[in-house]
Amino acid sequence: NGPGENGKGNGILSKDERTALELRYGLGGREVVDINVEETGRGGEERTFKEVGRIMELSGEYARRLVNRGIDKLREKRRRDMEGSGIVY
Repeated sequence: NGPGENGKGNGILSKDERTALELRYGLGGREVVDINVEETGRGGEERTFKEVGRIMELSGEYARRLVNRGIDKLREKRRRDMEGSGIVY
């Protein structure tokens, strides 16, 4: 676990949602080993849902759902934070 991580992610996203978002959009900068095709990818590379699913050993469709659910959760968190600060957008 990195600084500030307690093994439970950021408290907003599930571990799978976080991993899917990191893989999909190249976040996190960690090296990813795709055990299914014996290749290593560098952090920072964006991947398709199919590639994310293959790496996580899920279907591409389920990977898409994880990414979308994670984005929805982050948007909702941002909306709540903005409401609490009195900023209207």
